[in-house]
Amino acid sequence: QGPEAVTRAVPEAGLVVMGRDYAALSVSPRGGGVRLALRVCPKADAQGTETETAARAVGVDGRAWCWGPNDYGQLGTGDVSQGNAPRRTAEGYAFSKISVSTGGAYACGITTAGRAYCWGNQEGGRLGDGINAPSGQHVRAPVPVSGDRMYSDVAAGGDHACAIATGGAGYCWGHNE
Repeated sequence: QGPEAVTRAVPEAGLVVMGRDYAALSVSPRGGGVRLALRVCPKADAQGTETETAARAVGVDGRAWCWGPNDYGQLGTGDVSQGNAPRRTAEGYAFSKISVSTGGAYACGITTAGRAYCWGNQEGGRLGDGINAPSGQHVRAPVPVSGDRMYSDVAAGGDHACAIATGGAGYCWGHNE
């Protein structure tokens, strides 16, 4: 038995997001011309049963939208209120990409200016801001990744993140296990 059908509307961006397979959701622009990058990540318990889902979407204008669990501020909305419907995330930032951790309750993004930011569960240095926080500490809004680098890509793993700097060098932060 597969996951339930998912439909989410983002009226402010003129979008409807829908699908059954969390790895292959489709995005339908309403009013035309809106391109969207979307990733939906299920969270599973020890038996592999899906328990929670978080999603991020980025419009062509760089505005980010999110929904799903928010216990650690991983939606980047400045609070820990659950996102049962799409909400603006990381107000004031324009992103070209956002990557969601599938188990670490955090996210990272690359702004249109090439800067990397992360938010959510700060445990073990996952946010790349130089703080190796204990379990349960979280950041509810984007914090810049340490260093004065420009990035072209980022990927948030379970307990770490890696990014490709302009020029091709790779950098990682978080747990080194």
